[in-house]
Amino acid sequence: EAVTWIRQSLDVNRNYPVAHFHLAAALALTGRLPEAQAAVKDGLVLDPYFTCRRFLANPMSDNPTFLAAEKRVADGMRAAGVPEG
Repeated sequence: EAVTWIRQSLDVNRNYPVAHFHLAAALALTGRLPEAQAAVKDGLVLDPYFTCRRFLANPMSDNPTFLAAEKRVADGMRAAGVPEG
């Protein structure tokens, strides 16, 4: 379901790099690695300095459930090939 929603977001604005990385994570976590790697490439074109470390550096919440979800997204990003940083 996340893949569908993120793709709709990208249909509205393909220039938002974080959406590409979230798509990569969702695709990787569902076992669609070639598509996930392509999404990482698209995201890195827009933000070549994006890393998992930067993604996790400034969470928008300190809620444990939110932080666990962010970690899962970062794990998906790593699996897709987002640099660790």
